[in-house]
Amino acid sequence: MFKDIRVRAALRTLAVFVMAAVSGFAMVLALETYGFRAVMTLCSVIVVIWVGSIIYELMLLELKHEEAAEEYRVQLEKSTTE
Repeated sequence: MFKDIRVRAALRTLAVFVMAAVSGFAMVLALETYGFRAVMTLCSVIVVIWVGSIIYELMLLELKHEEAAEEYRVQLEKSTTE
C-alpha cells in the first residue's frame, strides 16, 4: 500500500501511540471500576504467568539445544569412525 518507508514508520509510530492511549484508558477505567488492589493483584498474576512462560521457553530451548548437540555428537562419532 505505502511504498515509502518513512510513511510506514510514521504509521507504525502512530499505532504504538494509539495502543498506549487505549491501554492507559483501560487501566484508568479498571482502576476506577475495581480499585487499586484488585488491578494490582491482576497485574501480579499476569506477571507471574508471563515469567513462568519465559522460564518454560528457556527450558524448552535448552532441551532442544541438548538434543541437537547429541545428534551432532553421534554424527561426528559416526563420521570419524568410518
